Amino acid sequence: VPKLKLTYISYSQLQTFLMCPMHYKLRYILSVPTPPSSALSYGVSVHSTLRDFYQAILSKQEVRPSLILEILKQDWISLGYENKTHEANSYKQAEIMLTNFAKITLAEKSDTLAVELPFNFWLKRGDKGLRIGGRIDRIE
Repeated sequence: VPKLKLTYISYSQLQTFLMCPMHYKLRYILSVPTPPSSALSYGVSVHSTLRDFYQAILSKQEVRPSLILEILKQDWISLGYENKTHEANSYKQAEIMLTNFAKITLAEKSDTLAVELPFNFWLKRGDKGLRIGGRIDRIE
């Protein structure tokens, strides 16, 4: 068995490894594709919506709570749901959660400095090194 030379790892990869080393191997080393899941689609949809909402705030657009629903509609991923009813219920849940979040966020007038800021750094030990990287969702 050839040795794997690991030169980069992300936070997501570390989390996957801590959860299940075999899952890490299948996903990141062997690149075995996984079928879409509703949990992943929902999470990515909400994350993308929040990212785009904060980008609108950062770009000094006039932002109102209903904007987040327009963004959700654009960013929604329909893959992996059991059926249309399951997807519709998940979408409604996301609408309620994000509308409440937008109202609170806009009322607080927080000072967002950056969104989806990439980072990476090197950890060195002797002549070996490992680059650690990822993205910071939001900095206030």
